[in-house]
Amino acid sequence: MSKINKYLKLSKKFSKKYIKEYLTLMLKPIIIGLVGFTFVQIALKNPFFIIFVFLITFPCIFWAFWRGYVITYALNYAAYDFYDDENDYTLLDFIEQNKDKEKNLALYLSFCAIVSIILFLPTILSSISILGALFTNPAGIMTMLNKFVSTFVIFLINSIILIPFVNYMTQAYFFKKDYEKFSDVFINCYKYLNKDGIIIAFAITLTASLPGLLNPLLQGIIMLLLNIYFYSINTFWFYDRINKKR
Repeated sequence: MSKINKYLKLSKKFSKKYIKEYLTLMLKPIIIGLVGFTFVQIALKNPFFIIFVFLITFPCIFWAFWRGYVITYALNYAAYDFYDDENDYTLLDFIEQNKDKEKNLALYLSFCAIVSIILFLPTILSSISILGALFTNPAGIMTMLNKFVSTFVIFLINSIILIPFVNYMTQAYFFKKDYEKFSDVFINCYKYLNKDGIIIAFAITLTASLPGLLNPLLQGIIMLLLNIYFYSINTFWFYDRINKKR
């Protein structure tokens, strides 16, 4: 736990240094994303405006998501640099310095989405079976209840298996060696796990998930504020682990 306390203290210092710039950089993607969603609301009231969803909403949301991800990913560079030796680099400096790497980052993100879907297939298939039972035997209450319970258990197992990958996937990619493939990066999310890594991954996942049970908007706001803490803690831990393994 002493290591975790160390990461928490460093993360607090790191956040004080970068939180203002991070939120300032995220402001533009957030505004553009909200503009995109505005046209969805207009289209719901008047189907004539559905064309604007394709012309404005989708491009706005895709751009806002990608720009927000690039900005947030830059926290890895900043945390790595901060952990080794504090300097005067800004997040924007790190973003500009690594523009040529964004294409590979996009490919890796697509890989992560595919892997997540594949690993979550048991839950998806179980959910589909519930819908099938609902149509074929809507009166079978006990059968439906059993299927709901089994699906929930499968969902929990899937989620537990995915937690290390979802939590550390950007750090594993950030510390990727040139010869490693995306599949190696996936394995690294589990290969370097120790007790501290498991505690950090589950603590971050629970902290990030609980607000969503109350209000998805609240979760988005909290995640925006906590990203800088989560990414720095993950980067500090992953950096220590790969150096200890070498």
